[in-house]
Amino acid sequence: MTTITYTSPFWFSLTFVFIIMFIINYLTQALIIKKKGRIISWGFVGILLVQSLIVTAIFEVI
Repeated sequence: MTTITYTSPFWFSLTFVFIIMFIINYLTQALIIKKKGRIISWGFVGILLVQSLIVTAIFEVI
C-alpha cells in the first residue's frame, strides 16, 4: 500500500506548481471571458483543472 505524504519535496512542488498554474490559468481565461461578456461556468473551471494538471505534470517531468 502506497501512502502519499507532503514531506516529500516532489509532492510539495507538485502541489505548489499546480496551485500557481491554476491561478494563472484562471485569471487569464477569466479576463478573456469577461471581455467577451460571458459568464464563467463549472465546465470552464473543470477545463482549467485539467489544463493545470497537464501543465503541472509537464513541468514536473522536465
